Amino acid sequence: MRKSIKSVIIVISVVLLLFFLVLAVAYSRRVYLKKAYPVKYSVLVEKYCTEYDLDPYFVYSVIRTESNFQPNVKSSIGARGLMQFTNDTFDWVKGRLKDKDATYDDMYNEEKAIEYGCYLLSYLKNNLGSNTNVLCGYHAGINITKNWLTNEAYSQNGEIIYDKIPYGDTKQYVNKVISTYKIYTELYSKGE
Repeated sequence: MRKSIKSVIIVISVVLLLFFLVLAVAYSRRVYLKKAYPVKYSVLVEKYCTEYDLDPYFVYSVIRTESNFQPNVKSSIGARGLMQFTNDTFDWVKGRLKDKDATYDDMYNEEKAIEYGCYLLSYLKNNLGSNTNVLCGYHAGINITKNWLTNEAYSQNGEIIYDKIPYGDTKQYVNKVISTYKIYTELYSKGE
């Protein structure tokens, strides 16, 4: 009898230990992911997402992919800031926003970078539709993306087919942002 009680206690102890181990691993994974996928500049992101009717998790995904939330980063082609604007893209958005006083150096300013980036994403969303199309437009340019949308080799029913994106770096970029977006949505959309 004593042996069976001892065996039951050991089994219960092992089960409890495994249960708490699984909880600890799940919690540690979540903590790691929240550090790896932060929601920095949330006041600014929320402000401009509200103004331009965007999903904040989508914007966080673009920022993380473009700059990993580093406002002073500069790419090898000279793109600047959180949302990695080239000088030409900056000038185009500046003209659309009628922001006379802005300079290209303002792309290192967190608020200006997020404002301009959200404006551009919203413009692309209104003109191109789906997230895949928007990301192609953000990365390869709107005119190139519109050409892809008119070519059945690359698109179907107004949507660029991911596997048919003709630029390898754009295809990789779209995949990275969409994957990041899925993680943001899973991590934060449940109100946690």
